[in-house]
Amino acid sequence: MKQSKRQLLVGALLLALAACGSEGSVSNGGGNGNGDGGGEQPLARLNVALANTVPSTVTSPYIGLGWFISGTYEIVAGELAVIPTEYVPLTGGLEQVQLSVFQGPPAELLQFHDGVAIAMSGIYAFDDRDGDGSFEAHWYGLEAPDVIFGFSRSDFLVWVELEEGAELPQGLFTNPEAFVPGLMRARVAGCFGPLEIVPMDAPIALTFFDPEVGPESTLPEACFDECVEECRLSLYEACLEFTGGNTDHCDEWLAEDVASCEADCEIFR
Repeated sequence: MKQSKRQLLVGALLLALAACGSEGSVSNGGGNGNGDGGGEQPLARLNVALANTVPSTVTSPYIGLGWFISGTYEIVAGELAVIPTEYVPLTGGLEQVQLSVFQGPPAELLQFHDGVAIAMSGIYAFDDRDGDGSFEAHWYGLEAPDVIFGFSRSDFLVWVELEEGAELPQGLFTNPEAFVPGLMRARVAGCFGPLEIVPMDAPIALTFFDPEVGPESTLPEACFDECVEECRLSLYEACLEFTGGNTDHCDEWLAEDVASCEADCEIFR
C-alpha cells in the first residue's frame, strides 16, 4: 500500500506531542548527550531558530531529534518505532542553536515499500525533569518524567533509500530534481505536504509553549477535514488490498468506522 502525505507527517506530530514512548520508555538509543560526538565529524549541522523564550516552568531545557518510521505505527522490538538519537542542552538567552547530527535513522526503522525506505525526524525541545541528560517518555507523556515544551510543525530531516530500479513516490517532493539518497532537510507547507527539499543549513523554526498548558493549535480547521479524508482513503485502500478488491465489503466497513479516523486526527485540531 502506498503511503499518503498525511501518513508521512503524522508521526512527527505525534513525536512533537510526546506520544513517542512505549509501555516502558524511550531514551537516546545510542545518541550523544553533549552534542559534540566525541570529535566525530557530523553528517550535518542544523540551525534551530528559537521563536520565543524558554517558559519559566522549564528547569532543564534540551533540544533533541528523534527518528520514526514514516507512515506506520508499527512496534519494533517491543517499542513504538520512534528513537531519539541526538540532543543537546539549551542555554538561556539564545536566539539560534546549532544541533549536530551524527547518525541517520537506526537500521530497524528503515522498511522498504515498493523499493523505497523513508524515515523522518522530528525536532523538539524537552525539559529533562529527571536530570539524566536524555529524553524519556511514555504514551502521551502522562507518566513521563520529561515533558515536551516545543517542536517544529514544518521542518524535518528525511532519510530516503532506494532499491535498484525503484523510483520516488510521485508527489512526495515538490522539487524531486533536488533529491539525493540519504539525508536531506525538508519543509512542509500547509497541512500535510508535499515536502520541499531545502538547504541543510536552512533554519528550523522551533516554537516553545508552557508544558503545563500544552501547545496552541496553529493549523486551520481544514487540516482536520483533510486528515480525516486521507485517513479514510488509506483505510479503504488497505481494505481493498486485504480483501482482493471487495468494494462492497470495504464500503460497508468504512461507513461503520467513521470515528476511528476522526479520533486519530484530533491531534490536528
